[in-house]
Amino acid sequence: NNGSPTWVGPYTNASNNVDIISYVIPVYQNRELLAVVGVDVEFSVITSLVSDISVYEHGFAYLGDENHDIVFTSATEHTMERMGTNHGFAEEHRELLNGMHLVVHVDYSDIQGDSYRLLIVMSLIAIFILLIFILITYAITVRIVKPLSHLTVAAEHLADGDYEFHVEEDVDQEIAALNDALKKTSDKINSYMTYINNLAYRDALTGVKNSTAYNETVVDIERRMRVGDIGRFGVLVCDINMLKDTNDHYGHDVGNQLIVRATKIICNVFKHSPVFRVGGDEFVVLLEDGDLDNRLALLDVLDDALSKAYIEVKGDRISISIARGVSVYNPDADTKYEDIFTRADHNMYIHKDETKSKK
Repeated sequence: NNGSPTWVGPYTNASNNVDIISYVIPVYQNRELLAVVGVDVEFSVITSLVSDISVYEHGFAYLGDENHDIVFTSATEHTMERMGTNHGFAEEHRELLNGMHLVVHVDYSDIQGDSYRLLIVMSLIAIFILLIFILITYAITVRIVKPLSHLTVAAEHLADGDYEFHVEEDVDQEIAALNDALKKTSDKINSYMTYINNLAYRDALTGVKNSTAYNETVVDIERRMRVGDIGRFGVLVCDINMLKDTNDHYGHDVGNQLIVRATKIICNVFKHSPVFRVGGDEFVVLLEDGDLDNRLALLDVLDDALSKAYIEVKGDRISISIARGVSVYNPDADTKYEDIFTRADHNMYIHKDETKSKK
């Protein structure tokens, strides 16, 4: 009926009672149908692959038909019931060649599990610091009471006309010591909080902001886009080329050196914009102010710096290559952050293909 190669199924083969999918091709001669050539594949071949997909604690995959109705899933009935709850979820869809859809479903509670655990650790550390602060405050208070009590007694003696009462000479020194102790305590608390924030929002290898900081920034950008409270900005997506080959050939330590060197180059070029490491070899720069206005010239500076950059390992020079793509927020067309990011990511892949074609 279609007159062209067609996917059929899934359906049950009546001869052996096995669920299959088929790919059939009509063969014509002089516009006359001669035969149909095809191949049958047991549906279990696909379902077994889907069953093997697991992500986080409660994540699962399922197959949907062209109407997005679920055809197969290995998830339990209890897990499927969780899809209807209000805790939130994320799904990634991919359309298969046979018209079906592969969907990976993940609960936000799983995605944010690491953040929750880090928040608990931060809370425990904060409580511990608070207890220490209370103990220090108590000790300092005891030290304050003694010199102040001497001052009170001295004032009473002076009020009674006893001018020969001796005031201890170290009263001022003890109050000054109290001030110093409070300042040191404040500095230590600030130091602890800075350390905790660095653990939560900084990439351990490169020192730039990590994916947690990036996700929170994206949420804030979309909130500001919705209320119209955001100015001009751009998105630069960078991807380190040949990192996998470097890891495979020289080891991950050398691959890490490559990542660190590439990060420094990106940060040196885009000095006035926040840089995020969002994946193993992927970076996002949110272009602002002068970096946004001069983005094309800065991309040339980036390319020039990369053309001279390399790391040396056992006498081999490993060049540093970065595919990059940029896009600018258009308030008349962009309704969400993903619109800008998708364009930048698309431009990055175009640049990656251009780079490959020049080799």
